[in-house]
Amino acid sequence: MDLAGHARERERARDERGVLRRGCHSRRAKSGVETIVRAYLAFTRDHEVEARSVHASAYAAFLPAHAVTIGAAKADAIAPIVAFVRKHVEDGAIVSLPGALLETLLIGPPAETARRWLAGAPDVDLAVAMKTLPARVWRSLATE
Repeated sequence: MDLAGHARERERARDERGVLRRGCHSRRAKSGVETIVRAYLAFTRDHEVEARSVHASAYAAFLPAHAVTIGAAKADAIAPIVAFVRKHVEDGAIVSLPGALLETLLIGPPAETARRWLAGAPDVDLAVAMKTLPARVWRSLATE
């Protein structure tokens, strides 16, 4: 990976870590999940350049050759969210699924919304997404 690639990944990990940790301090699973979704979308809105870097890196040519390094950085970045989700799976508030599926249900919807907004999709409104997605994501994870 070249120097620019390393810089992008460090920045990506730092920003992602800050976004994901916002909801991890909630005692309740629902409020934590909803905070994480809102924070992801707010980060996209408020830090468009950095958000473009986060979403563009998945398509970068250097990715396959450095998958292990990037995977380690991602694992470090999402460790707080993994611990938060695991705690609430154990207490019965969040459905028990393999980790990759839990991450997909939690991060997938705001990440895809962000990607489409960054691409200029005319039908994606982040304000509407911030109002509606948190509850929808919570429903996909709740055991109730």
